[in-house]
Amino acid sequence: MVDVNTPVTNPNLKENLKAYRESNSESLLDSIFEAIIMEAHLLAVVSFDNAPKIAEGKLTEGAVMRVNHLTNAEGQSYLPLFTDWEEVARWQSLPNKPETLIVRFDDFAAMVQKNETITGVVINPFSTNFVLSRQSLDNFKRQKEIRLTGTSQEVIEKETEIMLGEPSDYPQAMVAAIANALKHHLGVKKAWLQLMRRNGESSYLIVVDSEDRSVVPVIGESAKPFLKGMFVDIMLYEANSSIGQRMDSLEPFYLAKSNTFFGKFFKK
Repeated sequence: MVDVNTPVTNPNLKENLKAYRESNSESLLDSIFEAIIMEAHLLAVVSFDNAPKIAEGKLTEGAVMRVNHLTNAEGQSYLPLFTDWEEVARWQSLPNKPETLIVRFDDFAAMVQKNETITGVVINPFSTNFVLSRQSLDNFKRQKEIRLTGTSQEVIEKETEIMLGEPSDYPQAMVAAIANALKHHLGVKKAWLQLMRRNGESSYLIVVDSEDRSVVPVIGESAKPFLKGMFVDIMLYEANSSIGQRMDSLEPFYLAKSNTFFGKFFKK
């Protein structure tokens, strides 16, 4: 539970956002994403249709809260979020003491998901202006579910077009780390890697032939140091699925029989 009496500050995230804006260094993205998804408490600016009355720390009945949005030159609407009150104060058109709501990742991701008119979120829009699209938030939500529970409940619509192929810049170090981790999971038979493109977003897809779902977060943690801002989707192999059938035609990077990964490292 968020302690509303504690000032909201995110000094490390704020500093990393500033450094990223100045350098555009992808090495900063992992720590930025980690903070946004797992750690940060951010401020959203809200307004009320009826003036709220506070009683015992709760809003009285009839107070309707609305979260303020920002619209860019292209007419796209974003949910603005702020790392601290100093950043809120940069929004000059606000009243002197705007109402705010303390939110975490699950809160603002749900806000965007429920409102189809919102394109995404923008963190500290009047300084570092760090934008996350709706699709990026969906990917983050999926990664968090996998990390915490070992699986994601995402449903892929039938109309969704998925394109798979080999990454042009093959992530050899990441694959080596994953293969090394898989050696300790005897139930894993094979594992494949592809580049997946869906809804205009690219991510790595790792398909693992195992009945043990506990291997999913292990793969995620092994891949994490090498992602450099990329996402990774992890899927259990299903022989009768279209993706499973595609994997059958490809060479795995890990094969349990010899407890090795191969193929990409031995190409000439």
